[in-house]
Amino acid sequence: MNTSGPINLDCWAQYRDRDEDAEVFFAIYKPVVPTMTPRDLHWSLAWPISGTAAWRQIHIVTENMTDGPPPQPRYVYWGAMTKSAGPVDSVATRRSVGVFSLADRLRIEDVARETPVMMPDGTWNCQDWLLDLLQRMVSAGIISQDKRDSLVHGLEV
Repeated sequence: MNTSGPINLDCWAQYRDRDEDAEVFFAIYKPVVPTMTPRDLHWSLAWPISGTAAWRQIHIVTENMTDGPPPQPRYVYWGAMTKSAGPVDSVATRRSVGVFSLADRLRIEDVARETPVMMPDGTWNCQDWLLDLLQRMVSAGIISQDKRDSLVHGLEV
């Protein structure tokens, strides 16, 4: 299917990821409705683009394209994207994954591209995808198993 992804600020030079060290965060977003359970919360990896209000984000999203092929809705990974921070981002809980060079952040993006996205089935969601990504980052030598375990410690998964 030929559809473009969401707006990405990468096309403007001032928002491109910089060749400098940056702290990468595991972000857990607050509930948007009171009935949400911990299993419903959105998770992502993100890091700020210095000198801007933008963040580079790695996460899957739910898309519902009425003219798209089944299944609808479905999960999609559009690739790492640079977006302006909004009110939801500012209240997200952030756990530090560590400080990484641009080369290592590009490795994280490569691993994310290789992490499969499953079809919605009522149980699998963005949390499962991010857990898989974190484990793949361990296998790639980007983070340690202890770091991965500390990031998800205490979360209901």
